[in-house]
Amino acid sequence: QTQASDSKPRTTTQERTTEQPAATTPPAASDTPADSPPADTAPDNEPEEGPGPASETNEPPSKLDARGYALLQQGNASAAVPVLEAAVKGFEAQGDAADPTGYGYALFNLGTAYAQTGRPADAIPLFEKRLAVSPNDRPGQVRKALRDAQRAAGQGGGKGNGNGNGNNG
Repeated sequence: QTQASDSKPRTTTQERTTEQPAATTPPAASDTPADSPPADTAPDNEPEEGPGPASETNEPPSKLDARGYALLQQGNASAAVPVLEAAVKGFEAQGDAADPTGYGYALFNLGTAYAQTGRPADAIPLFEKRLAVSPNDRPGQVRKALRDAQRAAGQGGGKGNGNGNGNNG
């Protein structure tokens, strides 16, 4: 069984580290032939097989996740949010073809970005979904992030933990 390079085991205090992909430059407009395809050639609007690009920018969700994660590592969670939202949306658009590990990372990273930007209530369902999508990949770390988000959102930090931090009313 082969795995994409994005799913190599990684170690860090965060969910994972990313390896920076080699810089690729899209062809400039001047690099394309001056002749366009004939006007009667309609674009292929059929869905493609496999986990290809599924974002509005046609960037694969794994690359969007890597960019968002890099922004998180730089301490720029606000800038990471829209990039990671696009990554999650891209993985979801792939349906069953989506890599569960990559999708799990994107969910965790977006949840982390939400938590770091004062949106812990938005992070909670992402961490819960992350546990469902990829339950055997660092579940302790994900559960801790979930508890932290629940506490920050005033939800007590977990089921029946008896921490005494309930209602202040």
